[in-house]
Amino acid sequence: MKPDSGTITVFDERIDTMPEEQLFQLRGRIGMVFQEGALFDSLTVRDNVAYRLMEQKIPEAEVTRRVTEALRFVELEQTLDKFPSQLSGGMRRRVAIARAIVNRPDLILYDSPTGGLDRLLRLRSLSWS
Repeated sequence: MKPDSGTITVFDERIDTMPEEQLFQLRGRIGMVFQEGALFDSLTVRDNVAYRLMEQKIPEAEVTRRVTEALRFVELEQTLDKFPSQLSGGMRRRVAIARAIVNRPDLILYDSPTGGLDRLLRLRSLSWS
């Protein structure tokens, strides 16, 4: 959406007038955790977390390594083959965090992702680097 007035700047670049092709590239530097997780019900946890990497045609070995690393960070590496419907709400939220960080974005936007998480995981999810 384009603003009616004012300017929007991200990474020192004005984006309110940026062409869509450039916006697409910029979005690749941003991770997003939606309030409800927005996981694909028909995909396993592994494929949900790997989704963006697979779109970028990252080699399979690297995808596996990065997915495992992201899931280990949120303490869910044992859920690779499960589907979102098999997880608790807090676990689905943690998978969404793993999906947001797997691409190593420069910026992560959170929409209340840590609601329902224990204190330790809340702090860890805010300290990913």
